[in-house]
Amino acid sequence: MSKFTFSFNEKSIVITDGKNVKEELDLLEKLDTIESLRAIGKEQNASIKASVGALSLLAEMLADPRFDFYKGETPINEKIPKEFNSALRDKISEYMKPAFIADQIAKGAKPATADNQWQMYASGLNTGSFSNAKTWAVKFYCQLGKLPTLDNGKLLPLRAIIKMLEDAKIPQEDKGIAGKLAELREKVNARNTKDGENDGLGDYALAVACLKDMLATYTGLLSQQDEMLTQLHSDGVIALSQGLISKAQGATHIADDAEREKTLDELEQEFTLQYEQGNITEQKFLELMQEIGVDVEFEDAPL
Repeated sequence: MSKFTFSFNEKSIVITDGKNVKEELDLLEKLDTIESLRAIGKEQNASIKASVGALSLLAEMLADPRFDFYKGETPINEKIPKEFNSALRDKISEYMKPAFIADQIAKGAKPATADNQWQMYASGLNTGSFSNAKTWAVKFYCQLGKLPTLDNGKLLPLRAIIKMLEDAKIPQEDKGIAGKLAELREKVNARNTKDGENDGLGDYALAVACLKDMLATYTGLLSQQDEMLTQLHSDGVIALSQGLISKAQGATHIADDAEREKTLDELEQEFTLQYEQGNITEQKFLELMQEIGVDVEFEDAPL
């Protein structure tokens, strides 16, 4: 069941939740390439204008036919393919770097100076407005198959993109007290409090005390569960990895090259699955991948 409904007009998008509470967001005017580059360079602190510049650039870059293979092909609850992230990094350099350097030279900079300025500018893309906008725009494209632009040429605001992704996300089944807490959270977040009323929220101090106590309890239980899962799976995963690694290392003859490559692929898939399911820690995942010679690239690194 959808969490939200979305309606559009020429100037805005209206988001309506399950309680019929409406939120209207203005559509954004798209910036050209140079305006976008300058906005990001001037305001890399997640300002609205910098976000508009980031979305403007991403809308242009993601429209490249090279990405068609990935459009809408990633399941909503899965990570973006590392091959796509690699291709997008190449596109960022191909598209943004020449425009940036040309703009600097037009303002009087020498080519070598302009290139140095690009290196500093590019390092800033790993945080702030561009990185944040890229994270959501990439999911919007790969998971929902959409660009952050509408037929009238305007941009969707970032909040609307996030809401659409949230609406499409498949909820994880949850039962017991945890499920009831999730329902209570939705009711609290959807409240429509009037002046002088707390809309059935009850005594605030009592609620805070109970929530703190429950948080401490659940945090402790989660820690115990994580330790138990890590211990239960560690021996099996490490044993599997050692066996496969030995098998891969044993394939030293030319005739065994195909078998070795297949074995390493199996290792990478197994380690990734165990990490994504929470059965091994990130540190253990990185150590195992390093042992088989695989460099790990997480999806939130834009360059």
